[in-house]
Amino acid sequence: MRDEVRSPQMQFIPIVEQKTFRTDAPQTGQSSEQLRQGDKRLIPGNANSIMEPWCVSDEAWGNFLIAVFDEWVQKDIGKVFVQYFEASVETWMGRKNPLCTLGSLCGKGLAMEPNGDVFSCDHYVYPEYKIGNINTDS
Repeated sequence: MRDEVRSPQMQFIPIVEQKTFRTDAPQTGQSSEQLRQGDKRLIPGNANSIMEPWCVSDEAWGNFLIAVFDEWVQKDIGKVFVQYFEASVETWMGRKNPLCTLGSLCGKGLAMEPNGDVFSCDHYVYPEYKIGNINTDS
């Protein structure tokens, strides 16, 4: 893709969606109900999976990033900006990670719906996480 598109900047986003995506806001249940890393229900295709079957698995996503990283280090470092890798370098340098998905704090990337509803993150556009409306609350 790099050679065809010739973009100096690349962003990779794993496509993942819970089966209840349209009805249940994430992380609103009891802390005892929260899923933890390694929970088999997070693996697409498992019998009790809560993920849509077409989602990328954590292992496949990791392998993809490793392959891209290996290529980037050998041929593109300093020429092609890959968001995940550049953010990781910032962290290794002692800076705060600029990506909320890799950092310790979420809520720095505001999202606004066409009707003016504002949310602190584009990953949490649910009524439970609405922080206001630019048309009525400003």
